[in-house]
Amino acid sequence: MNPVKKSFWVILGGGTLFFLSACGKTEPSLPDTTSQTWNDWTVRVESRPSPPRDGMNEFLVMVTGAHDRPGSHCLVDIRTA
Repeated sequence: MNPVKKSFWVILGGGTLFFLSACGKTEPSLPDTTSQTWNDWTVRVESRPSPPRDGMNEFLVMVTGAHDRPGSHCLVDIRTA
C-alpha cells in the first residue's frame, strides 16, 4: 500500500475515533431526584456535576404547571447544612 494512502486511512480512522469519543455523554442521564408535586406544580431538581462535589456546582430547578407549561414567579430558597 502506498505510504500516502496508508497515512490517509490512519488519519481518517483516528479522526473518526476522536470525534466519536468526544460526542460521548459523561453525565448520567437520570435525574438526581424524582419529580415532586406541590399544589398544582411539578418540581424537579438536578445538579451538575452529579453527585455534587467540592467546588462550583450548578443546580437546575425545573417547575412545570398544567399541560407541562413552564412555571413562573417561583421563589427558590437554597440552604446549606
